[in-house]
Amino acid sequence: MTIRYSHTFALAILVSLVTIGYASAACPKILLFGIDLAESDPEHWQNSGVDGFFVLNLVTNWQDSVGDDEHGPAYGRARQFQIGNSKVGISDNFLHIYVHNNRWHAAAVNLLSDAQLRQIVGDFRDAAHLARYAGFKGISLDLEDHQGLWSADPNIPDKGERLFQLGKQVGAAIKGQFPAAALIVMPEALIQAQNPGNIEARKEYELSTRFWDGLVQAHFQSLILAPERSYLYERPALILEQTRNAYAPNLAHNGVAPGSVSVALGLWPVGRYVSPENFSLESAPRFTGRLSIAYGTGEPYVWIYSEGKNIWRDRRAKAYLDAIRQVRASCANYAP
Repeated sequence: MTIRYSHTFALAILVSLVTIGYASAACPKILLFGIDLAESDPEHWQNSGVDGFFVLNLVTNWQDSVGDDEHGPAYGRARQFQIGNSKVGISDNFLHIYVHNNRWHAAAVNLLSDAQLRQIVGDFRDAAHLARYAGFKGISLDLEDHQGLWSADPNIPDKGERLFQLGKQVGAAIKGQFPAAALIVMPEALIQAQNPGNIEARKEYELSTRFWDGLVQAHFQSLILAPERSYLYERPALILEQTRNAYAPNLAHNGVAPGSVSVALGLWPVGRYVSPENFSLESAPRFTGRLSIAYGTGEPYVWIYSEGKNIWRDRRAKAYLDAIRQVRASCANYAP
């Protein structure tokens, strides 16, 4: 199931996982989704267990350019953000970039324009430059689209090849500027493109596989698949198995080392724009159980998503924050 949503002021948490028992690995790290430079409040999160943010609204879509001047305002703000938050232990920050066109950002790219495609590649190169200069951990890339970017188009017969070349150049641009970058990619577009039970999803994501192929051929040091089908699913570990099985042949075909790939299960317990009267999407005990399951899968990350400004400051969120702390404490109790 693909759930459509706006990322503005959205919140997610990425929790580093360890094996069941937690005895042989460090405790998880938590990454908060939905913070832009203006919203950062390090002191508020200092004792919350948060280790980093998905940094929004620096590069909102593929047409945004931060330039290449390290003395420019965007670079300075990003670096100060990193320095300030690192002082309170929030150092694992990711620069988040949306797909170029969706319901919130008007379609702006003409795939038949080589000049525009070169601009996109340059924008990604500059974004990676900024992320590296600022000291961020890496980049997160959202491929969810609503305006036909990944759909076949009879007016562009070579659209698949153009997307493949674009993905290849984008991957090379990111890695060229930021060789050590970890890359998080959401949602599981490859699975949607092959979805036997959803014709609409197959059409919407059909050619995303070509962009993906080009992108991952850059062979990033760390490639993190971030599925959304586990948002509300009772058995998130099953989504992990399905994701790994679905992606394995593709990753092998593209020469991606298995050890560089992980799956970050996504959970969505609270907050949704389309039904603001319903704060909770599930009870706190149910969320605690699902988080515990995801926590013990042996993968390095799990992420927790929500929608709404300051959603986790709402008094109703306390039980869910307590659940996160409870699961984290179980790791702290067993870690060497």
